[in-house]
Amino acid sequence: MKLPDNHIEELIKELVGSDAIPLVMFIKDKHNISEFKIADKLQITINQVRNIIYRLGEYDLLSFTRKKDKEKGWYVYFWTLENVKLHYAIIGHKQRKIELLNNMLKEERTDNFLLCPKGCLRVRSEEALELQFKCPECDAVLKEENKEKRISFMETQKKKITEELDEMLAIAPKVKEPTEDKETVKKVPKKKVAKKPITTKIKPKKTSLPRNKLSLKKPKLQKKKQAPQKKPQPIPNPPQEKGGILRRVQKKLFNKH
Repeated sequence: MKLPDNHIEELIKELVGSDAIPLVMFIKDKHNISEFKIADKLQITINQVRNIIYRLGEYDLLSFTRKKDKEKGWYVYFWTLENVKLHYAIIGHKQRKIELLNNMLKEERTDNFLLCPKGCLRVRSEEALELQFKCPECDAVLKEENKEKRISFMETQKKKITEELDEMLAIAPKVKEPTEDKETVKKVPKKKVAKKPITTKIKPKKTSLPRNKLSLKKPKLQKKKQAPQKKPQPIPNPPQEKGGILRRVQKKLFNKH
């Protein structure tokens, strides 16, 4: 169902300002409206349009797309009013109004107020005592206010807003929760965990010898035995003949004869 115009105008006036109402009412049932077209239709400048759009954007009531102008090279923005968000903004605004009225009614029923007869100010009884029951602006004597009319007016306003809130809640669109399609969901790759290196223990080979006789020490290399070198025997001196040289000469002489 379409939103009632009076609720839209009331919300925009109180949140953004009355100058934004014509813009909102122009684009509320349209899609992707150029800001230049809005300015031309409302007969205002492009800067005024952007100022209003900026203020509406603070409440997240607009969405946009942009396209690049091939001839001029800049981007042109196209705006759309988010009707669902606008609907719930109206509901939230009315709920806050009801809460405010409840607080005001509670104060009115528990406190006493005094008024200046000329309408300069309205104060609580404690404040009036400090002012000596005289108006600081016109020096008139303060009088006690009849709160029944004020309370009755506030209760009437609360009832009216509550009825409007019930009406808005009855036609409120259901907000669809985002669903993930199986086809579009991308699988997130799992993080690869570095595997620890597998260490294998080398078992010692079995031997027939008993364990107590096994030695872990490295075997010593045996040095080769070298053949004993023969000592050179001394050359025997020729036997010396007895008698010396004289006797040898005598033998030669005697052998000749």
